[in-house]
Amino acid sequence: MDSLLRGFAGAGSFVRQKTGSDPIAGEKRAREDNTFGAVLRGKYGEVRVEWKSSDLDTARFKLLERTSKAVKSSAVLQAPGSAAQPIDVESVPETTDGSSQPGVNHMETLPDSVHMMDSNAALPVTALPVSSGDAQKALLQFLAGVTELEMLRIQTSAKLEAENIPFDTSALTSLQILKCLSDDMLAVGTLEALVKPSLLNLDVTGQKLVQPRIESILGSPPLELLTVLNLRKNQLSQLPASVMGHVPLLTDLDVSDNRLTEIPSNLLQLCRYLQVLNLESNKLVVPALDFRDAVLRSLLLGLNNIEYLPTLAPLTSLVQLSLCNLRISKRGPRPDPAVHFDTVPVTAEVVAKPGTPWTRAVPWSVEGERQVRVALGLMCRSSASFHSLVAAFLALLALDDKYRDLLHSTKGAEVGGAGAGTGGLQHILAMCQAGEPVCLDAFVALGRMAQQEEHARALLGMQAADRLLHRAKEPEPITSRYALEALRCLVSANDGIAVQVLKGRPRLRSRNNSFE
Repeated sequence: MDSLLRGFAGAGSFVRQKTGSDPIAGEKRAREDNTFGAVLRGKYGEVRVEWKSSDLDTARFKLLERTSKAVKSSAVLQAPGSAAQPIDVESVPETTDGSSQPGVNHMETLPDSVHMMDSNAALPVTALPVSSGDAQKALLQFLAGVTELEMLRIQTSAKLEAENIPFDTSALTSLQILKCLSDDMLAVGTLEALVKPSLLNLDVTGQKLVQPRIESILGSPPLELLTVLNLRKNQLSQLPASVMGHVPLLTDLDVSDNRLTEIPSNLLQLCRYLQVLNLESNKLVVPALDFRDAVLRSLLLGLNNIEYLPTLAPLTSLVQLSLCNLRISKRGPRPDPAVHFDTVPVTAEVVAKPGTPWTRAVPWSVEGERQVRVALGLMCRSSASFHSLVAAFLALLALDDKYRDLLHSTKGAEVGGAGAGTGGLQHILAMCQAGEPVCLDAFVALGRMAQQEEHARALLGMQAADRLLHRAKEPEPITSRYALEALRCLVSANDGIAVQVLKGRPRLRSRNNSFE
């Protein structure tokens, strides 16, 4: 942030004034110190401007000057024979009549203030803007080519009013990205003036927006091209279906750190291209989401008081999942199942409370066990958690002696006291009855749990051997091989278990169940 502020301020950085003891003088000085900034990027490069609400004329003059140079430089670069000579707009010498003409530039690349956003677009080579009329035309031309706008509050606690923006917001006809970099900085009406139907990415983090304003912003006119919407840190208690119907092309939605108690069950049908959904840090209890035909890759439900999970099985593309204070992430593809008896590689992180760093859940730690225990209680509550990521996470825990003991003792009623659920071992065994790929990761989890005699005997008492043998007879070769390998782990616990399992099952001795 400091570097950004220095970028705004440049060589003549604005120095904060100290408010005197005179309350009237202090109030006047506070109004004069309301300083905002904006970064405008697009077809003609990048322009930064900062301004005081009490001195908009100076800001408008700077914009005229800078946008004129940017448009002129782009025109020169597009002229025949000029492409090999980049122009540093800050080093163009002034002539006696106030106009500018290109000089020799020894820079190898364009400065940060000039970025060619569309090098293929042919721009007209016109006379260099020397009059106020030409400068105004250049400003409008620049604004019409702006594709990205960032707004920042530099020195003030006040909100930015629409009439205190030093450029014509109606000229931003090509705007695709709008970001608010400071919390609660836009007054009512200002955001509405900046939002355009052409937007692809809208970030209004921390603007204290409530439901009626969201409905107005997203629905009038509808943002039918929007793909990324960040509503984090606002004051939303609901996310109405009528609102989400206005953004059908959405791929990324972040509504974390709000007050949501419910979300539309058909959200994934209204936004059928949605790949990232962040619902963390809300007040959700039973998120009744319908995941049929969903293409989600990231589902973040953590830091809510969820009592029951939605059914995760349809989410075949999922690579990241959070629930309670736990986050599971896929690290890569599954090793060749014809060769390796292993799971999809995953990592697991826990967080003590919102706003604190996420830390690795494995290897075991006191805080890790505290958070994992709560998450396991929710997972084991129902078959809704039957998913490859969850099964791989259970297998990851089964590599650790202390977590193995935790899995053995976990009951599904440990979260919120609702529902009987199952124990951790029972849940893993139940997941072994699911289809691929869930059962494959569950077989690995069961095999790792069976490495300790105590857990192996408990599994034997749950008829694990019979269930594994039944799955081993199925025609799917990978399922059969994994089931047999899990059974081999079970009988390897000790000789007594091996005799008990193999008694009356001579065919198991001759069947190939090894992994190279």
